[in-house]
Amino acid sequence: MFGSVVEKLPNARANVVYQRRERGGSDSVILRLRDYGEGRLILERVISRPDDVSLTLLLPLRGERALQEFSGADPWGDILAPAYDAIKSACLQTLNGRKRPTRRIRSVSVDDVLESISACTNEYDLAALLDDLSSSLGAEQYCITWIDFDSRGDRAEHRYLVGCDPAWMQKYIYRSGYMNDPLLEYAKRNASPVTTSDLQNGVTEHWLLQEAQGHGLYSMLTCPVHEPARSTLTILQAAVGANSADGDGILSRNQNRWRSAAGALSDWRLNQLREFAAQFQLVGEELTVLRALLHWKDSSAETIATALDMRARHVRQVVYPRITRKMGVSHIKEAVALAFKCGLIN
Repeated sequence: MFGSVVEKLPNARANVVYQRRERGGSDSVILRLRDYGEGRLILERVISRPDDVSLTLLLPLRGERALQEFSGADPWGDILAPAYDAIKSACLQTLNGRKRPTRRIRSVSVDDVLESISACTNEYDLAALLDDLSSSLGAEQYCITWIDFDSRGDRAEHRYLVGCDPAWMQKYIYRSGYMNDPLLEYAKRNASPVTTSDLQNGVTEHWLLQEAQGHGLYSMLTCPVHEPARSTLTILQAAVGANSADGDGILSRNQNRWRSAAGALSDWRLNQLREFAAQFQLVGEELTVLRALLHWKDSSAETIATALDMRARHVRQVVYPRITRKMGVSHIKEAVALAFKCGLIN
């Protein structure tokens, strides 16, 4: 395991206008601001843990209030205070120049949303589409989760596009909700959408879901999409608050539309990774060696050379260094993991 895949991609620093790294105990945290132009700001909070789990929160900054709520709920607030102050200063003019955000309630067709998702170039634009879709389908909050496992099936990287209460996502990460979330456990083993009330064995009494209700997440629909070839799981969750008399009914009636959107979001993620990975400019021999390395436990040049009818010296001294140089990694195993996650090999 080698940590975050996204941090190793050629575009990892694209559009970054501020970044700061801190340590807290055994964890490392990065606070990063991306500016995609025309007032489209994304705040990223990346935590890397010793067990090689990487957790990234992606918060579209639609106004100063979102930044205040996110930073105010950060359990590392004291350590990151200088970083949050710098980010606030960096985007204050942009945020103050906007009109006060209001929830747009307008009907949008699923087909229009699906087509628009594929054309998005960043998470800020994705969030804007999901705002419209949520309003049209009666949801009040949502969250998109992309989970990349390594080729062994271990957890490697979690990315969350936050369309719900920022304080809830801070709490979810801090309390390691991803380790005992009953909705996540369902999503890992099933492909059908489900509401919380559909689950059995008293799941709704789980402490995590009880905590979620305190942040307006009363009725929730979970739509999982699996990509077995890449060991990737995409989850789109939509939620309705306590004021709705028929929250589960609203979500259930539209579950096919949410499921279609989840599929489009899964495709979007894979296409983004492939586009970024194309910048590595790997050629046939290099991809052949990477595929062999993915399927052989023994990564020695001798083993790979024998399997591919090549010279071990050529593999060790020419192909391996060329791959790692192109991909910007220090070890051939890192290159294999990165190529696998980007869909270059399977």
